[in-house]
Amino acid sequence: MVVVVINIICLVIVFISLRNYKIGFVLSLCAKIIFPSFVCVRMVGGSINAHDLLLLGLLASFVINKIYRNIEFPILIKRLFLIQIIVTFLLILFSSQIVPLEYQFKALIKGTIFQEILYLVLGIYAIFQADYKVFLHIMLVVSIIVGIYGLLSYFIGTNLYVNYLSVLYSGHESLFSVFSEEERGGLSGRVSGTFSHPLTWGQFWDIILALYFIFKKDINSYIRYGVLLLALVNIVLSGSRSAIVAAIVAGLFYLFSLTLKKQVKTLFSLVIITFLFCIYGMGNRSFNNIYNYILSAIYFWDSEKSANIGIVGSSTSMREEQFLEAWDIAEKHIGGYGYQYQFYIIDTIYENTTLRGLESVFLKTLVEQGFLGTVIFVFLYFLFALYVIKYSSSGKERFIVWGYFISYLCSITMTGVQGTWIFFFIFPFLYVRKNCEIIRQ
Repeated sequence: MVVVVINIICLVIVFISLRNYKIGFVLSLCAKIIFPSFVCVRMVGGSINAHDLLLLGLLASFVINKIYRNIEFPILIKRLFLIQIIVTFLLILFSSQIVPLEYQFKALIKGTIFQEILYLVLGIYAIFQADYKVFLHIMLVVSIIVGIYGLLSYFIGTNLYVNYLSVLYSGHESLFSVFSEEERGGLSGRVSGTFSHPLTWGQFWDIILALYFIFKKDINSYIRYGVLLLALVNIVLSGSRSAIVAAIVAGLFYLFSLTLKKQVKTLFSLVIITFLFCIYGMGNRSFNNIYNYILSAIYFWDSEKSANIGIVGSSTSMREEQFLEAWDIAEKHIGGYGYQYQFYIIDTIYENTTLRGLESVFLKTLVEQGFLGTVIFVFLYFLFALYVIKYSSSGKERFIVWGYFISYLCSITMTGVQGTWIFFFIFPFLYVRKNCEIIRQ
């Protein structure tokens, strides 16, 4: 029955996309938040990934309705995508080929070009046609709904929704369901919400929090407070130190964008709130553990603080070993071990005990694409940031938008891109849409 309902929802979204391109894209993005990545639409003779089907529906609408005739696509973004594709193609040819060429080109065509770049291109066209406030509020309302579910899943101690869908589509519980029961720094479990992994959940809410700072004045007051509260709570409950660090960075950029009077007022409020919480939690062991857990995130380089409260994860020494190994690989191979080596070793029995899961975007790019790939990634990242920031209407806004990009960079540096790249890349175009007129008159 659930499979039938999901099939109908996806087919309805495809139908809506064909009739109304803008609404279709909004619904497809909502589906990315609500449906885990493994959800499929089952049909006679086979099945197709739900998100791939929605993408094909958008592409059909884009061509049939000739959406490209009404919008001037940003030249810089077009060049950014082209550089990414060309450089990745060339580096694949110069890789060590530990990852077979066929695997790498398949990852480039299906993963990067089709599932990421094509979706982003279609999304940019949709946003430049849409009312940014309506689009923004729909995203935030959906985030509030899934955020409330995240809290519920914490209190019941299991992620019923994702586990049920995993059993339905994969035949077994989510491989990451164990995190729901993992005790970490005073938490009785780690929340992953409508995603499979807590790191993805924490990183997603970091993006929403940074987005909140950018659009604070544009957001309905009730939605505004709900988003802020749920973002902060879900970031903590994700059990991700990198998520806490990214949230603090975004918060600091926002704080320093304020006038001196507002800075003092905000800091004073934070001190009072912290003091009241400390009084309330005095003598409470769980509260003290959560406090120490947040403190260990602030001092993320101090492995001893993490070990003292039972957090077992990436240590400074382990990261140093990984970096040295990645550096050695980059020195030996122009194109590294090969594109998407990280996922290739998951799909095969090949394993590198030093590199482990490549838990940093810089470790990943060094290993998979060498020095050149890493430099190009940094170049394109800041090129995109500068493109968005140039639309800032004031120095204050510019500072807050920098916080969006720097906080996400901190997150992916510490824990890699956890399936949130689409959200990170598409949301800034709401800001661009707000501050310039793109649609041809």
